[in-house]
Amino acid sequence: MQHLFTETRFMHCPGCGSDALEALTLQLGAEPPSGPFQPTGRPLKWLRATHGVALRGNQFQMCRACGMVFRQDDPSTLNDFLARYAKD
Repeated sequence: MQHLFTETRFMHCPGCGSDALEALTLQLGAEPPSGPFQPTGRPLKWLRATHGVALRGNQFQMCRACGMVFRQDDPSTLNDFLARYAKD
């Protein structure tokens, strides 16, 4: 069955380069998702439950070769968040 994927259309995985991609919908609570994406593995200056990068929707892609889940969003939003809240 072919999945319709209207938001993000990668042809290859940004992690491993495979073309074995599947569209998926992640149910992240409310519709549209209201929970913020909070980067892990980086020391943050302070973080409350309301801090994070808002996701624009719940449509993602997953690589069948390496398992990476991803979508295309504006990278400046994430960079701005990291510049403001991440420790150097």
